[in-house]
Formats: sequence, structure tokens, C-alpha cells
Amino acid sequence: MFPHDSTRPDPASADATGASYLKFQHDNEASLDDAVARHLRQGGARADVFKIGEALKTLQSAVAANNADAAIAAATALVERLDIDVTANLRRRGLPPSFMAEK
Repeated sequence: MFPHDSTRPDPASADATGASYLKFQHDNEASLDDAVARHLRQGGARADVFKIGEALKTLQSAVAANNADAAIAAATALVERLDIDVTANLRRRGLPPSFMAEK
């Protein structure tokens, strides 16, 4: 654990506003597009059953509309869809999710 001075704001969240969130999403749009495209390609011919591409477009639309609340909700949905897709892929390959692995 890293020491934390609770009297000072965390630098990562010092400017946590809707505007800063939208700027972050906008500034990282190409990287997110690339990561999602690579993830979907790894699935091969398998359909995008969890509609990850659709969730990404919803996030992009919310950012373009300058709607932070909608962007936050869309980003959450995107992460949840990626999570279930990764879990499904692991199970398809016979591997348990890491939280189920024996220690």
C-alpha cells in the first residue's frame, strides 16, 4: 500500500468534474477505439454477442454531445460488457475467472 496524506486531494481526482471526464474520454478516444477493435478481432468470427461495439458508439455519442452523465453511464456499460465477454471467453476455454481460481 502506498502512503496517502488524507489532508491533500488525490492528484488523479483533484479536477474530477464532468468537463474533465469528457476531456479525458475525448483525448483517449483513439486508444479506446483501438483496444475495443483488437478485443473484438480476438473473438474471430464470433459475433459481438454482448454488443460491445454498440456500447462504444453510445459512449462516443455522449462525449460528442458533451453529456458527462450519459458518458459516465455509457462507459460503465462498456466496461461491464467487456468484462462479461472476457469471462465468457475464459469459460469457453475452460479457465475459471481469476476470482474463482484456487489460491
